[in-house]
Amino acid sequence: MFSRFPIFLLVLAGLLTSCSTAQVKATWTDAEIAEKVDSVLVVGVAIRKNRRQLFETTLAKKLSKYGVRAIPSFTVFPKEEMSQEATSEYIQKQKIDTVMVVKVLNSKAIKKRVAETTAHTIRERPLGTPYYSRFNGWYADYTYWTTTVGTYDTGYVLSNFEANLYQQGNTSMVWSTFVEVYAHDDDAKGVNDLADALVKQMKKDGLI
Repeated sequence: MFSRFPIFLLVLAGLLTSCSTAQVKATWTDAEIAEKVDSVLVVGVAIRKNRRQLFETTLAKKLSKYGVRAIPSFTVFPKEEMSQEATSEYIQKQKIDTVMVVKVLNSKAIKKRVAETTAHTIRERPLGTPYYSRFNGWYADYTYWTTTVGTYDTGYVLSNFEANLYQQGNTSMVWSTFVEVYAHDDDAKGVNDLADALVKQMKKDGLI
């Protein structure tokens, strides 16, 4: 039984780290005019410059796996502001059928105090294998371990994102999704999870 604990802890750690930090809260599709996305210009709005590049690149790569020609906007328009005239000209020239705008609606910093418990031995381990150690009695087992509790502060950011798809000459909104992301402020996993959530929802709604 003792040998199972390390395996269990590894599995538990894997499950915890694999949990998504992004959750879709609401979605809407105009089923009458929405079409499958063949090519898309990905635009991140109100996202820090380095995060904008990471997000647009991550989302574009994930969409490309579904056969979508996805172009991160920062590769064409590196500045934060994109003029409508220049963007429209580029979209027409490149024959892009969809524009995806993902913006941060709001963000809230959250601080938590975390208690961490550590078990350690206070004396030599009872003689014998775990099987034979059980004959040392409950008190030997009870007094073998002691614990210490440490506390530390950790920070998270709760951010709400809205993603909108525009088609029909890039003037009509055909799809909109609201996603909540709860992650470390500098955590690339939050960016990856946001992109994953958007792509999965687009797949679910028949857009890719």
